[in-house]
Amino acid sequence: MQINQIPFTETGYLNSLMVDYVSENKDLKSFYNRFPDVVSAGDQIKDKKEFSISRPVLVESLKEQYKNLSHFSHQEVVEENIDKLSTESAFTVTTGHQLCLFTGPLYFVYKIANAINMAKELGEKYPHNQFVPVFWMASEDHDFEEINHIHFKGHKISWHREMGGAVGRMEVESCAKALEALSLHFPEGNRASYLMSLFAKAYEQKNLAEATRYLVNELFGSHGVVIVDGDDVNLKKLVAPYFKRELIEGVGEKYVSESSEKLSTLGYKIQVNPRDVNLFYLLDDYRERLTRADSGFVTSDGKYKFSKNEMLAELDLHPERFSPNVILRPLYQEVILPNLAYIGGGGELAYWLEMKAMFDAFEVPFPMLRLRNSVGVIPRAISRKIEKLEFHSKELFKSFHELSTTLVKRNSDIDDRFKNIRDDWKESLNKWNAFTSNFDPTLVSSVEAERAKILKGLMRLEKKVIRNKKRHEGDKLRMLQEVKNELFPGNGLQERKDNFSKMYLAFGDDFIQEILNATRPFENEFTLLSE
Repeated sequence: MQINQIPFTETGYLNSLMVDYVSENKDLKSFYNRFPDVVSAGDQIKDKKEFSISRPVLVESLKEQYKNLSHFSHQEVVEENIDKLSTESAFTVTTGHQLCLFTGPLYFVYKIANAINMAKELGEKYPHNQFVPVFWMASEDHDFEEINHIHFKGHKISWHREMGGAVGRMEVESCAKALEALSLHFPEGNRASYLMSLFAKAYEQKNLAEATRYLVNELFGSHGVVIVDGDDVNLKKLVAPYFKRELIEGVGEKYVSESSEKLSTLGYKIQVNPRDVNLFYLLDDYRERLTRADSGFVTSDGKYKFSKNEMLAELDLHPERFSPNVILRPLYQEVILPNLAYIGGGGELAYWLEMKAMFDAFEVPFPMLRLRNSVGVIPRAISRKIEKLEFHSKELFKSFHELSTTLVKRNSDIDDRFKNIRDDWKESLNKWNAFTSNFDPTLVSSVEAERAKILKGLMRLEKKVIRNKKRHEGDKLRMLQEVKNELFPGNGLQERKDNFSKMYLAFGDDFIQEILNATRPFENEFTLLSE
């Protein structure tokens, strides 16, 4: 596949905060520790070495989570990477995501590929260390409506079931109907058969967390990706002291609020706002926000109430019943993992930038934040249309209106003719200006007002001529619309809409390797892959 790299800042798809972050704007320096590059990783390694990680507990917990690994592929590669984490020279590169049905949008795959590539590149730079790519499952999330569907070739495939509690604990037997609905839109052939078999085996697991572990392992296990489920009693014991400080001192609200206010003052949109308690109370089929009350703490629905001492005793006895929200989830990750970098999308990194001061207060090293690579995949039929339309890769990010106008103007001398007409009018108006200035200077303002009206009228006429010309370019405009629909469905990015299945059916087993070959983990680029 042909590779075209386009700087993020030239795509128009980054918000102002991320544009300034990847441009290393000095105003943002205090909101992160180190900008992600290969050289800075050396200093990050030193910082993380000085922070105490309970590696034996981490390794034992991961082995317990993988206890059914015998029926997984790539068993030896994954087990080897888990064992590496017991040594002081091993570090992780982490990404994470919600437990989306059938892997959800394409960037789910791109995130993991980015983590693999970064771990590999760091290994080449620092051969005396080991680097393990990690996928953190958002198994304690409860936003079921965000994960229960995918879009496939214009169809929305949904998983219907009662909501409640942490999504990772949800049984997946009811996914069979969604799988059947997806199969109706699959073509015949080996690739479709493989995908149906893969999904069927995944959703035979006991819950959504295990189903997602199976899928990610089958797709990326050969690259040694280690999958972490934070819904784990022994891992929660490691982070319990930090949760205790949150309950007693309200660390998250204090420091994240301060950072959010500073970012807002700089003109950036705030991504998340902290709560007075940034923890949920978690039971089977139940996850409700904890909040402070006069007598101690209460769940947001009022079902459970605790005095301060009762709450702290509950944390000591049952740390697994405490689930971090979006504010404390990153802290949990960095406390238990020997992690160097987190790879996320623009929205994720925006809220990470609000948390540096909180990490400092907890005395936990803040990881390097890496904006994930974005990818657009252009099938052969669409590539041919782009060639016929004679557009460059960078131009494709413009709106349909801009591109169609460019197309019309490029295929005629209309721009030159418009310019000649405008120049003629401006010359005449300049003469009127000179005449009235000599005859009666008080009339100059009237002439200028008429001048503005005439030039605006000319612009309106130009737009009408262009619209008329577009009607005569119907075939090319239809071709352009097909290109835009493929790469920017619904005027959004392909990676945020399409599912992995579409690409696998088109490109087969080579697809993930093509992504790994094309993306560069420390470059701020949007990658276009053209078949």
